[in-house]
Amino acid sequence: MSTPQTTGKGFSQTGRPYHLNPALRYRRGKLNSSDYSGDVVYRSPAVTTEAPPEPRGAGCGAASGLNWLERVGRIKTNPLKHVPKVDERGQRRRVRRAFTDEELRKLVRGAGPRGVIYFTAAGTGLRQEELKQLTRADVSLDADPPFVVVREASAKNKKEERVCLVLEIVEALTCHRPAGVEPGALVFPKGIPRASRLKVDAKRNGIAYQDESGCYADFHALRYTWATFLQRNGVAQRVAMKLMRHSDMKLTAKVYTDETQLPIYEAIKGLPRLPGYTQIRAQISGPAGQNVAQADAVGKLERAKGFEPSTLTLAT
Repeated sequence: MSTPQTTGKGFSQTGRPYHLNPALRYRRGKLNSSDYSGDVVYRSPAVTTEAPPEPRGAGCGAASGLNWLERVGRIKTNPLKHVPKVDERGQRRRVRRAFTDEELRKLVRGAGPRGVIYFTAAGTGLRQEELKQLTRADVSLDADPPFVVVREASAKNKKEERVCLVLEIVEALTCHRPAGVEPGALVFPKGIPRASRLKVDAKRNGIAYQDESGCYADFHALRYTWATFLQRNGVAQRVAMKLMRHSDMKLTAKVYTDETQLPIYEAIKGLPRLPGYTQIRAQISGPAGQNVAQADAVGKLERAKGFEPSTLTLAT
């Protein structure tokens, strides 16, 4: 197997491939249609198995840019139109997990003034940038119900939405609210902790930043914690999707919910007993001769009716 190219044109100083948006390359006078043939895309180190894949694939970014150029009439046709998407399933670079209740308590109590930020993130699902731009005017703690407004400028989907607050978050933000501040003042004026800062806080409080299965408990994992908390406490799926501000219910249920924390056994241990279980147990624990006789009788009856004898008969 040949070693993929990691230096020269198209690569950064660290050897990682970079891919300039085709629209930008066009404006800079550097767009060359031969750069975007299907063969070139599939030979790109970013989408082959010989090099670490990019999070969304180089082919997807190039195809999107060329689609735009085609729509606005800058090129006649997209040379990647018939190139199939690369299957990137199982290639997520960072898999996250939710913090457990005990881990979250340790993190909030042991992180000093940053604790209220971690707690707010884990109790609202707000993203790092959304928390960073949150102002006093966006927070309505005395309303019924209390809520915060995620403005379109900071929201990932660029839509302004209200996020209802649970009582614990209201209490935490009330204690964090100083008197005499302007409505436009930031709720967290000292900024939001970076990933490196949370990593240090986690280590100091005995929390694995990366667990044995390779899953990370970083800042965005606090959003996973909120989604998992909602699922564990029986919040309806559609309501959880709204609280997470997702456009697809599958994203809430399959990506952001940490299934290792779901009360799976608790959900089945209260189920009613199987019908006829007492009779089945009596047959299993009875004398061997009696069981054989019953099995022979059932077998003869079923063969007489034209059916093969069953291996287990539920008594009614």
